[in-house]
Amino acid sequence: MIINNKTVQEYTEKLSRLVQEDYSINENEVAGILMQIGNKVEMDRLYYSNMMFLSITVLLELLYRDQLILLEDTVRFKEDCTVDIHTVNVPLNVIDAGRDSTVADPAYDFIRNRESAPNELYYQSYNTYESLIRRQRIMESFGDHHNKSILFLGDDELFCVYYALHSQAKRIAVLDIDRSLLQKVNEANEKFHLNIEVYECDLVKEFPKELHHQFDVFFASGLKDLGGILLFIYSGLLSLNESLVSSGYFTFYEYNASDQKCRYMYDLETKLLQEGVILDHISVCDQGMIPPSALEKIRHQIEKEPYFTKYPAQKTEIIKFLREKNVFSADPQFPLFSVRPIKIARVRRAFLAPQIEKKLNILRRFSKT
Repeated sequence: MIINNKTVQEYTEKLSRLVQEDYSINENEVAGILMQIGNKVEMDRLYYSNMMFLSITVLLELLYRDQLILLEDTVRFKEDCTVDIHTVNVPLNVIDAGRDSTVADPAYDFIRNRESAPNELYYQSYNTYESLIRRQRIMESFGDHHNKSILFLGDDELFCVYYALHSQAKRIAVLDIDRSLLQKVNEANEKFHLNIEVYECDLVKEFPKELHHQFDVFFASGLKDLGGILLFIYSGLLSLNESLVSSGYFTFYEYNASDQKCRYMYDLETKLLQEGVILDHISVCDQGMIPPSALEKIRHQIEKEPYFTKYPAQKTEIIKFLREKNVFSADPQFPLFSVRPIKIARVRRAFLAPQIEKKLNILRRFSKT
């Protein structure tokens, strides 16, 4: 069988009917996945797309049911299939930070071998090791790695450990709600002879007084909805010393609904400008890590029985199945979003805003309701 542009069109139409919530389903996205399957790739490579996680899972099930693909060590077409797709706009993986020296890195095994069970209570998720390299390089490009004091606000990726081993910071502190994560940081302190300060705190309730105006830099990796990320950014601003040369970083992403993306960025920048904060850098940074256990579960379920035949009647059960024991289930919208790179932004002050603590208290009141 020839897998060509007509095949792409047919499966795009099928997918559009089955997953009507996903406005990113188009021939280019489907072509990109089919071309990757033609190159025999690991399953996780297929999920980095503009389409929803759910949509890609449905597409794999359709291809398997039509007896076109094999789900083995790699996902590949059967031997009687030939791929002949002509497209000029296949998205590239712009995340790759390079794998040079990662295996020799003293933190590599320590960070990669951490517990990776999802934590829906704290909205934790985990990123690739290359994500940490990308973060570090961005901070180095601004000189925010040498002789600086830095506070990490939320750090389920253990970036503070990587940063401590690859910078010359004069002080490093991490604040998180998860006691087990802070214990892991203390393990790193002992193993690598570091001096990272740890503070257990729920930012929705408070920000420690002893950390007010103490740092040159903050790095916030918290809740990604607008109110949640503002809570982390405002706390970071409160931690900075009263200097216009202090700066902060935060990771964020817009949710999948395309009509919300521009509004999200507009509202975010407007709120920051009101506090005298300017966004002076935004780039792609993090890529989520899809654990092999989750992929194996999807493969087994697809091979076991076609569970999309009665879609959308089975929609609730499908979503429940995909969420179970998956690190992405930390996000309440999973699997109704695409696994796209998370962005990193750098902020700096244009003027000192004296009302930041008041704004934090307002955000906390809304968070508790």
